[in-house]
Formats: sequence, C-alpha cells, structure tokens
Amino acid sequence: MQKFVNNWSAQVSLALGATSLALGLPDGEYRLTLSDALGLDATRWEIVRAVVVGGVGTLQRGREGTTAQAWPAGSFIYCALTAGFLSSLQQQLAELTARVAALETGGGLVDENGTALVDEEDSPLI
Repeated sequence: MQKFVNNWSAQVSLALGATSLALGLPDGEYRLTLSDALGLDATRWEIVRAVVVGGVGTLQRGREGTTAQAWPAGSFIYCALTAGFLSSLQQQLAELTARVAALETGGGLVDENGTALVDEEDSPLI
C-alpha cells in the first residue's frame, strides 16, 4: 500500500537511468515527484515509484506519463498526491459502490473471480 509523508522534500541529483537513491523516508512504497524547482518555479517533472528499504529507494522511473530525465544537483524530490493515485482511488471507489449496489438489489456480492461473498441468508462469507 502506498505511503504518504506530509511536507516531505529533499534536494537531490539523479542521473538518467539511475534506479536507486538515498531517501530519508521510512520503509515502504511511495509515489514521488522530481522537479527542477519547488512550487510555481518548476518547469519540468518526473513521477517515480520508490520502494524504500533502509533509507534507499529502488526507483521505477517515468510513471504516470512522465519521462525519465537527468536531475542535476539542486533538483528536488517530494511526496505529493498525483493524478494517477487519485484516479486509482476514484476507480476503486466506483467498483466498491457498484458491489454495494448489487448487494442491496439482491444481485449478490462477488469477488473478482465471481465467487460469492454472501451466502443465501445474506450472511458475509468473509
């Protein structure tokens, strides 16, 4: 599950093609943004998936339609909500809403494999 840290940012340099970076974050998975400046002064960005273990992030570069780039000294990396995360959350909510509506109308609640999650007496099986 993706983690978040409020107001976290750091200055970094990252070569094109680099797939690891020292990060002062607790262990976990993050969606991070690299930029050439903070706030309104930024002119380019790259979103990365970072799995942090022991202070080192293993990176998947160029996520959410961004392009992997070289980031010279003085560039920034920060933790912020992204459009991709919010779209995923919105999709999950729509799927949950549809499942609840199906249950309420007697259509039954099933998992992704079509297995019933509610028995004949409407008792949860999970």
